[in-house]
Amino acid sequence: MKAQVWSFDFMASVLVFFMILAVLFFAWEYTTFQNEDQIIFNDMENSALTLADSIIRTRGFPEYWNESNVQVLGLASEENVLNETKILMFVQMDYDSAKRILGIPAYEFYFQLLRLNGTQARANSTDLLTGLDPTEFQNSTIIVPVERYILFESRVAKLRFMLWR
Repeated sequence: MKAQVWSFDFMASVLVFFMILAVLFFAWEYTTFQNEDQIIFNDMENSALTLADSIIRTRGFPEYWNESNVQVLGLASEENVLNETKILMFVQMDYDSAKRILGIPAYEFYFQLLRLNGTQARANSTDLLTGLDPTEFQNSTIIVPVERYILFESRVAKLRFMLWR
C-alpha cells in the first residue's frame, strides 16, 4: 500500500514538474521572439530615419545622377528642398534597383510625396510615389513610417517613407 502511494505521488510530482517546464519553455520562446522583433524594428527604424533624412538633405552622388550612374540617392537641390527631376527619376526607377541603391536588400520600401491637404503630389502627370505599399500586403509584420516636411515646387509638402517586412 505504501509503495502505491509513493508511486502516485511521484507521478503527480513529475506531471507538475513537466507542466512548469512547458510553461517556462513557452515563456522563454515568446520572450526570445519579442526580443528578435525589437532588434529588427530598431534596425529598420534607424535605417528609415537615416534614409529619409539623407534623401531630403543631399543631392546624391554624383550630384547630377541618373538611373545608370547613381551611387548615393539624394533628391534635394538644397537641404529640405526637393528637385523635381530627381524625384521623377527616382519614382520611375526599377524597384529592385532602388532597393539596391538605398542599401536595404532585406526590407521593402514605400515612398510617397503628398500635398499638405493630403492629396497625392504629381509632376509631369506622374504620381510621385514608388515602392510597395505595405497596406496592400497582409504578410507585412513590421512597418516603420517616417514623415518629413519639405519644400516642393516652392510649397510645403509631406514626404512619407516606409520600411517594412
